[in-house]
Amino acid sequence: MKDSVFSFGDNLVGVLTRPQGGDVSRPLILIPNTGIEHRVGPKRLHVRLARVLAEAGYAVARVDLAGLGDSPALDGGDSVDELRAAIDELQARGGARRFIAVGLCSGAHAAHRLALAEPRVVGAAFLDGYAYMTPRFMATYVWQRAA
Repeated sequence: MKDSVFSFGDNLVGVLTRPQGGDVSRPLILIPNTGIEHRVGPKRLHVRLARVLAEAGYAVARVDLAGLGDSPALDGGDSVDELRAAIDELQARGGARRFIAVGLCSGAHAAHRLALAEPRVVGAAFLDGYAYMTPRFMATYVWQRAA
């Protein structure tokens, strides 16, 4: 497995983890940063996830959206546009044509928006993404707090 830093869009930064002898027909997994955490993720979760997936034969890109980690803040930046720029760069670098967007917390929100807008995204996984305030949600929340 090999890690390499890459830039995309307006000097945004990511790390690409490639497996040894990877199959370019497999989708590349794209992980945007989480909230205020940069591309390593909380407690290095994204690094560990990238390495496990690379051992399974998948290329993984962990990216910093604008204003986080090593990526500069941009005026009027949009996460979908930034992630599309990452996909364009990754496609040009390694020939990946299909992508899976994986996100945690606010990264799930960005991955979800990308999956809806970008046809090259063929799969997605959202961890701790949305929680709708339904009556059952509120009852469970109150019960857990009271217990």
